[in-house]
Amino acid sequence: MTDLLTELIAANRNLTPAHRAKLYGLGITPATLYRFTGNRLAGHFGVARIGVSDGLYEPDPDGAGAFLVGCQESVGSPLVDLVAFRLAEPAKWWLRSGDAVLLGLANARLAQFEDVPALVHPHPLAWLQDDCEGCVVLDWNADLHGYLDTDRIITTDDQTRERLQQSFQRNVHIPQIKSMETADAA
Repeated sequence: MTDLLTELIAANRNLTPAHRAKLYGLGITPATLYRFTGNRLAGHFGVARIGVSDGLYEPDPDGAGAFLVGCQESVGSPLVDLVAFRLAEPAKWWLRSGDAVLLGLANARLAQFEDVPALVHPHPLAWLQDDCEGCVVLDWNADLHGYLDTDRIITTDDQTRERLQQSFQRNVHIPQIKSMETADAA
């Protein structure tokens, strides 16, 4: 089993001032990057060299560089996955274990609890640029009904809106329904 926290801490140690300057230049603030733990030594982000296979990534010293973000079910909970993406292509990402469905799951659950629209970003970079507000669908093959269980969703772009509509329509599950009355008559 992969120790996600150890891997992410190692990736965090790989960050250089040049990496940070690049992120800040993209509108990501230090407060956003470090707000997860409040501990500047173990933020839930980092950089690593990775290799990609079947939608998942693995650390690879000979691979290409990528930015990593930790995925949690709620703030302070253990990591469930890591998402890797390249700043030049933020709409393309890879998961480490394949267990995360949403980045920012706690925000989606909070929207449901508070009966407010859930905000969905197109990719992890946009989520970071918006101070980690809302969420990002990481697994478009998952049944999103249990994750975005709200009557109202706002997306920051039309493509994400269309993908969400297709996902919800594709994943409508109608259970087998039988009547006891009909069964008794037979």
